[in-house]
Amino acid sequence: MAFTVVANVAAVTQLIGQATGLISSIIRAVATARQNRRECENLALRLSIIGDVLPRLPQDQVVERPLKELRTALGKAHELVLACQDRSAANRFFGARRHADSFREINARIYFVLSLFPMVNYAAITSHLARISLEHTWVPTMITVPSPSSSSLQTLTVVPDYPCMFSWAEIVTATNNFADKLGRGWSGTVYKGRLHDGPEVAVKVLDKHRPHDTFVPELVITFRLRHDHIVRLVGWCEEEDDRMFVYEHISNGTLRDHLQRVRSSPVTAAPWRTRIAALLGASRAIQYLHCGAQPVVIHRNVSSSSIHLDMNWTPRLSGFGAAVYQAAGEEHGGQLVEEVVGTPGYVDPE
Repeated sequence: MAFTVVANVAAVTQLIGQATGLISSIIRAVATARQNRRECENLALRLSIIGDVLPRLPQDQVVERPLKELRTALGKAHELVLACQDRSAANRFFGARRHADSFREINARIYFVLSLFPMVNYAAITSHLARISLEHTWVPTMITVPSPSSSSLQTLTVVPDYPCMFSWAEIVTATNNFADKLGRGWSGTVYKGRLHDGPEVAVKVLDKHRPHDTFVPELVITFRLRHDHIVRLVGWCEEEDDRMFVYEHISNGTLRDHLQRVRSSPVTAAPWRTRIAALLGASRAIQYLHCGAQPVVIHRNVSSSSIHLDMNWTPRLSGFGAAVYQAAGEEHGGQLVEEVVGTPGYVDPE
């Protein structure tokens, strides 16, 4: 198994190297092209962008076939650009029209291959998460500790460190058929549940009308986050049209609940030290996302509703449905996004 994985990684790495090499050769050849200069320069511009992205493709077997198709298309493109270097006046006159048709065919072929990569990337991520899930199947760990109220011992259940995949039937059992609704957010409805005889959890059921590609980013981002002030992902479920996240349940409500006195013990009645500690905890969570997480995570929806408090008033940041990774090269500047998201009153004015 390990040898197969290494072989697949080596094959993908080799294909990426070959494609990148062809792109470099095409860009160099464009500099001396005599015919169809505009088509050549447009091709070089597109390929330079593709070349920057290729090394970031997942090292997975599903990427091999599209990469081979891309390599073939790039080989044809290289031959075409070399043909555009012909210095003959006759060839320049009669070949320009023929080359224009060839450029359209080459571009169409490259576009077709590129259109496959979002699906291929999703398949690679799903396969990777499935392998992790098999390696880290959820098994409650039982530990015995002294009881705080007596001299006897009590047994506690410890949640595993790694998120795992649950079936729809397991979620239904854990939530008692979604009987206890905790609330509703912009991406779905949250229900309270309990896994087996283990800890309480919050199950976020995504709305079925939401695009499927919003599920994978949240899963990939939260899967890797480990911080004392960030709500931890326990697992996920994806069956047919049902997509759910299972998070640890923070039982003392959100900061918004306490500010609006929805809870019986508002945060405004807590000592100043407690209030400052809550704010510092939330700030440390954001600092971790921006400075400690790799890659850097941009939350995009920090508000009083996304800060949960436990019974000790320790804050936990949640609500990663709109989160994105910071784009490469944008560490010291702004980042363009396709849409503005967030809670009114909390959205970054920039």
